[in-house]
Amino acid sequence: MVKTELWVKAHLALCFSKGLTAVVANKGAPEAGAVYVQITMSSTQVKVLAPAPGPAFDEMGNRTWSFPLGPDPVSPQQAQEYFNRQRSFDRDIWILDIDDRQGTGLLLLPQ
Repeated sequence: MVKTELWVKAHLALCFSKGLTAVVANKGAPEAGAVYVQITMSSTQVKVLAPAPGPAFDEMGNRTWSFPLGPDPVSPQQAQEYFNRQRSFDRDIWILDIDDRQGTGLLLLPQ
């Protein structure tokens, strides 16, 4: 299994190589911290991804995701409130913020 920190660095490099801006908004546990993602589509719309229930990776080795606030974009304030709640339960989470007008963050999104 790939360490979380390594996966995060690799995904940031992928984003940069495709012309996307991405930052680590919260650095979590290097070995196995849960990864959450905010995909910023505009100044008023973001999508929030969280680890999917069950296995962290699918049979192809891709991380599995869920839309904890629903599949439609929400406000940055709603996303921040959600992330604050998650950090209150687990201080070791990672939060990535990826600017992507397409709304995928170069991730395989849940259907």
